[in-house]
Amino acid sequence: SLHRWHSFGSSNRTIADAVRCLRSHSEQEGEFHDIVCYGVGKFLRSAVARHQLVFCMLLARDILEIDGTTYLFEPALSPSEQQVARACGFRLIDRNEECKRSVTTRTLFFMPHCSKQLYSNVLWANWGVDGLSRVAIVGNSFAGSCAGTLSRQLAVDAPYLARLVDALGLGGGDTGDTGVPEVAVPSGKFPRNDVFNDTSLHVFDRHLLATVDPVVWLNRDEPHIDLSDPELVPARRSSR
Repeated sequence: SLHRWHSFGSSNRTIADAVRCLRSHSEQEGEFHDIVCYGVGKFLRSAVARHQLVFCMLLARDILEIDGTTYLFEPALSPSEQQVARACGFRLIDRNEECKRSVTTRTLFFMPHCSKQLYSNVLWANWGVDGLSRVAIVGNSFAGSCAGTLSRQLAVDAPYLARLVDALGLGGGDTGDTGVPEVAVPSGKFPRNDVFNDTSLHVFDRHLLATVDPVVWLNRDEPHIDLSDPELVPARRSSR
């Protein structure tokens, strides 16, 4: 059961130190109120997905002790998985948002091993100094993603990540220096090295964002899912 995995995870604080660092970077924004979990996969079939889900539960209950809601969306969940997720305290999101959720309270987006485009969609939905300063993301390292992608390709694959990197004046896709504060999750300390490999916590510092030219925030055209990417599920293809 997930309760057994939760008991295992409670004794392993691989992610706890990184979360504490994240909170120290964003004290001015207050405590996290909600967690939004996207794309963990079919956790009754995948051990990696189970471990990721358990850590999301640990973040909500034991580490951050949020007062709000822990949301979950995964387009491939079976009815049994939906039932288990609800029993574990998740509130299921009933439609595919394509990770375009705008938040008004301090929110942690838990998105391990998602595509660059989905991280970019979170940025788009909360574009601006006030919006991004309310957001933190657990996901694939932005620095790693940018280092492995040419700037022009990043602008196609993840336009709002590319725009933010460019606005911060830090080279981006050609150098891997994104300017977004990251705290790496030390996956080597976890029994499975494929659960949080290349995963970081990303925080968007209000003071750093305030240095960006205000013109950057004005153009906010909605990005669209790349239909040629088999890993991405556009809203019209998913149902619950």
